[in-house]
Amino acid sequence: MASGVGFFGGVSQCYDLWHSFAECHKSAARPAECKLHHADFQECLHKRKQKLRMAKAMMHITDEAARKDGSAHGGGHH
Repeated sequence: MASGVGFFGGVSQCYDLWHSFAECHKSAARPAECKLHHADFQECLHKRKQKLRMAKAMMHITDEAARKDGSAHGGGHH
């Protein structure tokens, strides 16, 4: 990440966030002041929040499909 060069050349997709975090870290009186910059950089690298949102969306879609399928067959009552 230090070079800022992406895998296929050009600028890495997270380089701007890394640079912002590094600049904050240089000028901050306390490292905790850069917590949001660090969180943004980590999200860019690992996409944890994005993956969680996608998993929740897929669960919702699956639940909706199961609910509709159940109601189409008499609602699941015997």
